[in-house]
Amino acid sequence: MKRVSSEKQIVLGVHAEAGSPFGIPVAGAATKTLGIFGKKGSGKTWTAAVWVEQLLSHKIPVVILDPVGRWWDLGVGADGRSPGFPIAIFGGQHGQVALTPDMGKAIARYVAERHVPTVVDLSYESKTTWRRVVADFCDELFRVNHLPVHVIVEEAPEFIPQRVFGENATVFGAVDKLVRLGRNRGIGMTAIGQRLQTTNKDTVSQVDALIVMRLVDPQGKKAAREWVQAKGEEEQAEQFVGALAALPTGTGYIWSPEWLEEFAPVRFAARTTFHYDADRAAEDTLPAGEIAQAVDTQELQRTFAKFMAPTAEATPAGIRGPADVRSTRRIAELEQQIESLAAALETTQAQVVTDDEIEHRLQAAIQHATAELRSRLAQLEGYVSSVVKQGQALVNGSTVADACILARGVAAPQIVAEYVAKQAAYYKSRTATKILQTLADNYSRFLSGMTADEIATESGYDPYGGRYRGMLQQLVRRRAIVKEGERYLLNPAHLR
Repeated sequence: MKRVSSEKQIVLGVHAEAGSPFGIPVAGAATKTLGIFGKKGSGKTWTAAVWVEQLLSHKIPVVILDPVGRWWDLGVGADGRSPGFPIAIFGGQHGQVALTPDMGKAIARYVAERHVPTVVDLSYESKTTWRRVVADFCDELFRVNHLPVHVIVEEAPEFIPQRVFGENATVFGAVDKLVRLGRNRGIGMTAIGQRLQTTNKDTVSQVDALIVMRLVDPQGKKAAREWVQAKGEEEQAEQFVGALAALPTGTGYIWSPEWLEEFAPVRFAARTTFHYDADRAAEDTLPAGEIAQAVDTQELQRTFAKFMAPTAEATPAGIRGPADVRSTRRIAELEQQIESLAAALETTQAQVVTDDEIEHRLQAAIQHATAELRSRLAQLEGYVSSVVKQGQALVNGSTVADACILARGVAAPQIVAEYVAKQAAYYKSRTATKILQTLADNYSRFLSGMTADEIATESGYDPYGGRYRGMLQQLVRRRAIVKEGERYLLNPAHLR
């Protein structure tokens, strides 16, 4: 279980099982990469908003790329009347400045220079404009930014789809670069989406923490399982996936084996800003207060004046009569139909499994099974060799304990102590140190190793705790300890 330390923390909620606070260190949080996924209504945007509120509370500027038109409510307090966080808004219903397709780079430079919390509301724009604005923004921010800033990408599968083709390629490259390399420029990112299975797996594999809310569709749960298995955590994959369908709204699993060393269900905290729900909105629930502005609207309009066409120029040049107006409207309708068909094509292609992909998956499964059989065979050969050595020792008059020591090649206590100290210094983790020290303290008493429950009991951990289980598997994966059957022991190869 994660413990809140004395350093500054971003508290997102409480552990659903233990009830203790769940905290993330503020230090370095701005440049981390998160993924938040779940079905509609599971609480993913709420969870992301709690994360953003905490970042803003610690003076970490945030930019939200918002195709759904929801994030303006950060500027209003939870009661709908008091001010929320001061933000600058481009585009959408509440925009201080209307958004144009060529504004992405200028917004990036503005954010890098002023570090103003910003919402880029894309909801009034076409998907073509979404992709252009987001691609230009990400490319330019990567080029000019130097101070910590965190970028939120709503509807992430629109920008980092599993299948990249056509006009998706440019925006995919720009967003993917921020995920992989943004930390070097002080940039972190959170990707939010409903469909984990249609989000690019290579990109998602780079996230420092995956937060998965309720998922019920088989493809989504399969994608979640593959993500966990890719981290080498086979044992917890089924537990993780099996729990997803029944998660209450506002509760999600956090999986961060390296950064946070966490695998735990978390009940996320209440928002401190207004939560606008269009599905349940009534006149008496709409916010009555004004949106808190991070910058004066007139000042923002002066800064972006070159992008704002005068009213007289708002009508496209060359339109002279009703027939031309009708033609323009018809063109807009056709463009919308084209976008809808393109979206349907993307969804269909994302669900199609080609013959090559089937063959690739089959070969991967065969390789995995072969590797597992080889591993079991090696363990069996080692066991047989150990039994033979023990039998020889008994024939020569040694005790059973002597025979075990002879077969294992038991190291001197000094070597064991030096090995544990070296490994503890490498991992710099209290959990890792306690597991290693427990195995060392019981080295001569349990010559064949200890079970996970025995180690947990001796070291004071919950045997089913996510942090404990995650570190145990990490130590096995990195060969600091080895697992033989159900028992764990210090790696004999390193004690010679």
